[in-house]
Amino acid sequence: MYCITGFVSIFLIYIVYKLWVTDIVANNSNNWNKTQGVITYSQIETSEYSLDTENLGNMVRSKLILKYKYKVNDYEYIGNTISFKTQSTNKQQLLIKQKYYPVNKKVSVYYNPKNIKQVVLEKGSEGVSKVKIIFTFINIFFIFLTVVFIRKSKSV
Repeated sequence: MYCITGFVSIFLIYIVYKLWVTDIVANNSNNWNKTQGVITYSQIETSEYSLDTENLGNMVRSKLILKYKYKVNDYEYIGNTISFKTQSTNKQQLLIKQKYYPVNKKVSVYYNPKNIKQVVLEKGSEGVSKVKIIFTFINIFFIFLTVVFIRKSKSV
């Protein structure tokens, strides 16, 4: 049993680490440099997949795919990140967002001055910290369970 809780703990540590790094980068994006860009591609892609083999139905997932070009120091780059926030899969919300980013629209592009290819159209983070805190507490719980199981197995 403690192997399972140990594995879950390691997995949750990894998730918390990735969320932590994303949150730091997202917060740092508030201080990134700004340049002009233009939307070159704006489409909603929908994929459908079966939930199981017992005919419970299919799941439909939609995603807004954007591409934009921007220039920094006379070099042209291509970006595709909208923001660090989790993107909705609701098609109606995506259609609204797509109308905001039509092809050929001029946009502000925020780029990391230390890594010019790291860009977003919407800087900052929203909600990443809350998720990080929840995963941290779940992780602490599983680490506690692992320690308890290891001590019990050693005392037997």
